[in-house]
Amino acid sequence: SKLVPMSILGRFVFNISVASLPQNKLSASEIHFAPKPANCIRMSYTWTQRLRLPLATCLGFHAHALDNLRHRALCEENESECLGSDLNTRDLLDRTLKLAAESRMTLAQRYLAALEVRTDIPSITKDATALLARVRAMSSRTAELRKHASTTDGWSESMSFAGIRCWHQRPIDGKGVVRVRAEAEVDAPLFDLLTIFYEVDLWSVWAPSFGHLGLHSATVLGKDGPLRLACMLHASLPWPFHDRFCCFAAEPVDCISEGEQPQQIIILLDSAAAFSICNPSDEFNACQHGVLAEILDSGIIITPAESGAARGTKVEVILNLDPKVTIPDWLLKYAAMNLCLLVFLKYREATQLARTSQFLDRSCSPGHPFYSHLRRRMFESLPHELQRAPPPSPVDSEAVAR
Repeated sequence: SKLVPMSILGRFVFNISVASLPQNKLSASEIHFAPKPANCIRMSYTWTQRLRLPLATCLGFHAHALDNLRHRALCEENESECLGSDLNTRDLLDRTLKLAAESRMTLAQRYLAALEVRTDIPSITKDATALLARVRAMSSRTAELRKHASTTDGWSESMSFAGIRCWHQRPIDGKGVVRVRAEAEVDAPLFDLLTIFYEVDLWSVWAPSFGHLGLHSATVLGKDGPLRLACMLHASLPWPFHDRFCCFAAEPVDCISEGEQPQQIIILLDSAAAFSICNPSDEFNACQHGVLAEILDSGIIITPAESGAARGTKVEVILNLDPKVTIPDWLLKYAAMNLCLLVFLKYREATQLARTSQFLDRSCSPGHPFYSHLRRRMFESLPHELQRAPPPSPVDSEAVAR
């Protein structure tokens, strides 16, 4: 401080150990500057020489004036992973938070990658910090889900019938966890497919059930905005088995923006994530006459057909389920084969239900937050799919006045 005026020192950032800093990760509570050690040493040496500071301090100082040039160079090294390097830090942060609020997590992560290398991050609220943490978590889970869906290595095929394929797998460290995977094309508009899934309380209308075996009920326990849902399923099982209850979060990831390939809607399913939406303790108490199962890092991938394509919408499901009971391999294969077949056959039929008054009263409501958001995003990124969606109901001016 005796050698350098404080106005100059204020333009530098002190780090105790450059080499130990993370290269591309952020903690849940703060954003770290993650420089490359070689560049930092070279840059710090130059500045410490000019300022006549001891050489040992060169690892601690980084020129703030060169930060913008540096972070742009880092983003240019991997252009596919970084967006927004031409924005100032405040605008970059606002863009990231806006995309995250719309659940466009994969795109938000690319802006966040550019934000990670900035050193002039403004203070942000606790809610904004949590939202950035969710961007990192959900984009990572999305990448993993896509990776597992891209290959059949390690999976045993259970069935292939009527365009429906099903696989099963038992993890090496299974601990009772079973993995089921299925895919099929569904000849229905994307809007109808999402309507059938979003109306959780109507799942029992179309889900397969036989006597004492099947879906007893499905309810929404809580919401975080119109997109994130916490759901509870009650599945009936025949004697001597106890009924199964399952609480899980359904979190969509919007990957349909122009330039995202492939354009997809991904719905992440996980029991642990439900606690970030609501506290389902009361519902857990109601499960005392059954067993609480868990869904672990699962998801649904919906890939809409391209404009003018002859094929339908591709639906892929990867389900990691802990039913809290040991299932023999023969029963796992049999159950996976029949369950996937029945669910997909029923799902194909259920798309017709999306055009009945029971569903249209909700999906065509002009003020419905979810369907209004869905129509806007289709208008922006999938106009050909919006043309296939049912039109919203006209606004009743008298009802609005009342």
